Amino acid sequence: MFKFIILYKWVLYLSLLASFLIIFFLAAKKVLKQRLRIEVQYIIGILILVRLIVPALPKSSLSIFNIMPFYFNRPPVTSAIDKFDYDQYLTESVSEESVGSAKGETDYAYLNPSIIRDTFNIPESYMQVTFEIWYVGFILGMIYMLMSYVTCLKKVSKYESIRDKRIIDILKKCKNNMNIKKNINVVQGIDIKSPAIFGMIAPKILMPLTVIKCMNDNDIKNIFLHELSHYKKKDIFVNYVIGITRVIYWFNPIIWYFTNEMKKDMELSCDSIALNYIESEKTKEYGYTMIDLIKYSKFVKKSRVSMAVGISVDAKYMAKRISMIKKFERISPKAIVSSIIVFCFCILIMLTEAKINNVFSQDALNKQITSKYVVDELGINRIEDNTSYPYECDLEVLGNWKSVDIVDNISDFKKDKRQWKDNMYIKEIKFFNGGATDKSWLTWTKGIVIDKSDKLSSEYVIKNIDGKIYMFFRWKNGDYAFGCRKPVYYVLKKV
Repeated sequence: MFKFIILYKWVLYLSLLASFLIIFFLAAKKVLKQRLRIEVQYIIGILILVRLIVPALPKSSLSIFNIMPFYFNRPPVTSAIDKFDYDQYLTESVSEESVGSAKGETDYAYLNPSIIRDTFNIPESYMQVTFEIWYVGFILGMIYMLMSYVTCLKKVSKYESIRDKRIIDILKKCKNNMNIKKNINVVQGIDIKSPAIFGMIAPKILMPLTVIKCMNDNDIKNIFLHELSHYKKKDIFVNYVIGITRVIYWFNPIIWYFTNEMKKDMELSCDSIALNYIESEKTKEYGYTMIDLIKYSKFVKKSRVSMAVGISVDAKYMAKRISMIKKFERISPKAIVSSIIVFCFCILIMLTEAKINNVFSQDALNKQITSKYVVDELGINRIEDNTSYPYECDLEVLGNWKSVDIVDNISDFKKDKRQWKDNMYIKEIKFFNGGATDKSWLTWTKGIVIDKSDKLSSEYVIKNIDGKIYMFFRWKNGDYAFGCRKPVYYVLKKV
């Protein structure tokens, strides 16, 4: 059960990341309007699909996710193996004894479920309930998708192959023009609503019987160019990926809206590719062909083959397609170069992870402290500091220190004006010779306060301000370890 929960956490995590990308992408489309070529828009859509599927990608300071607040945990790629009863952890309260049963060289106080639960927005008990709801939706969606595919497969197998030499010759010319060697058959059926292409291994172009009988050679050529563009761009495979993505993220309306828009971009990008194989003076005729398909589709009452990639005959959407066809310009070398630059830039910012270690004491006063991002024994990602330091005495720190304030930065402290309005967790600290303190979980060495139970190390600095001795102690807690938030400073006055 635990590994399924980890999988579910990945679904939630990637759903959040992709939703951020989708909103950013749709806003960019709105701002750029017609300046972003439709082919580039479609490729960016594919990159977002990749982001929804691939859990771990290289880290980069250029990643767009660097601007996101990481107040949530990135799930692990593989779970840690230990002696914990994960199912018990997810369903019941775990006792201190069971937490202590995890054997190792270090203490595991930070594994206390009550502490961990506070670091999440969703309690683990609710996580299991939502997981079960998602799992039921996922299974039902997969069953529906598989049944649709099998139904489609049976339906297509019953369609009659076209043996008309006129149609076959038009297809051959189109394939030669587009440099396609694959054997692609054409079939016809009375219940096909609009032309489509189906099958990855043995692709077939599905043609409505009314289109074969009523449309002229030029119209048939335009239709074949469009369907072969789908094949050339591997849209059949992309369509399957979109279907699986919808099943996995069935709960996210942003992803559903994005996949609907992506299917529209798929059609427009095919129009753009097909128009590149048509003489400039005949581009309008291509538009008329698409309009005529709406008229012929009205003769078919049944729905079209659901798993095939076909020409959209949605009258509302057709206006946008015709507008694009009217404004069509063949791609220039300059446009190719700019498209490649945009594509590479999108890969750098979208298919990379945020550099989480940017929050690891980047402005640390003590450079001895090193940190890393790890998966702990409960499968939770967290920051872990080095806590192995030899003891070195610091005479200045010995004695009693009373907390007077908490500040974001040392420079923010004003001795006459307290900035922290709430109660302070640490009221005072007593530092003893030998590295001990009056807090059982804290030890120290020169320049560093160590919390071995939580695997955190915090630097301190002592300053003389107007004759008073103050310690600025960098406070690291669960917000830092599990939420990647920047630590604050405790300000303590020597008494």
